[in-house]
Amino acid sequence: MGIGQGSYKLLLEEKKQGRLKGKSLLQLGRQCVLFDFKTLKSLAKKAGVELQEVKEQLSFDDYYRKKGFIDDHTLFRALGFERVASLDYSDFEGADLVYDLNLPIPKEQWGQFDVVYDGGTAEHVFHFPQFLENVHNLLAEDGIVMHVSPSHNHVDHGFYMFSPQVFSEYYTANHYKILTT
Repeated sequence: MGIGQGSYKLLLEEKKQGRLKGKSLLQLGRQCVLFDFKTLKSLAKKAGVELQEVKEQLSFDDYYRKKGFIDDHTLFRALGFERVASLDYSDFEGADLVYDLNLPIPKEQWGQFDVVYDGGTAEHVFHFPQFLENVHNLLAEDGIVMHVSPSHNHVDHGFYMFSPQVFSEYYTANHYKILTT
């Protein structure tokens, strides 16, 4: 999973509009950021978004680190999050929380995160209804969930290719406020 400049521009727009807020962010799976610190600052400046001062850390992934790309914590902390955590089914990439999203998340994790960022995990979880319930349970009251998931033409990538409406229809039916589509 990766955050390229297109996904970053979406994050910047949400930040600029005041919708990307809170102190804690959970990313589903570790995100590889596909750009360097200079690009991070340049795109933020163009978008009119002020970044927080952070210590630059390079990617946890060898391939991207060699390219000088920053890590996911640097990105999200620069966007203003004090707590940045990741959840994955294994600790292979250094996830902070290790859970299988096909199963219910333990109640002690409920309501812990102001933002849940799904940068491409949903399609890899076979039990999609349980995945959605887990996302709901992980969110703090008035929390925000962001899905950046493939919708089509990703043959053999995960279990599902989603209809472009699946998330907006699900969240509308469950009385969430839809911020952007």
